[in-house]
Amino acid sequence: MSRRDLITEFRPRKYGRIVGYVETSGAGAWTIDASFNVTSITDNGVGDFTINWTNPMNSANYAVVGCEITTDPRFLWEDTTTAKSTTVARFVNHGATSNLIDPIVGVEIVAVE
Repeated sequence: MSRRDLITEFRPRKYGRIVGYVETSGAGAWTIDASFNVTSITDNGVGDFTINWTNPMNSANYAVVGCEITTDPRFLWEDTTTAKSTTVARFVNHGATSNLIDPIVGVEIVAVE
């Protein structure tokens, strides 16, 4: 099998591809430093924000994962109290004591479909 055949054989065809990415700086006053398929970020309050996708996902059944850029013990996850849609995904950032807290440096988030 040639190298080209291997690349073609193992290339994701429909699922398992990155469909969105964002890296930010700033806390509360969001600055998008790098992105793919991200229109904007909506600040919903302290430690609570929404990623707005440029092109809608095929369905709301895509995966999102993210992390805060920090050395402190903090936890960033998808806000499941607000339904994820094909055009937005909402996140909350918690400090070590479970209170909502803005990121110190920024966040990195990837969406996979």
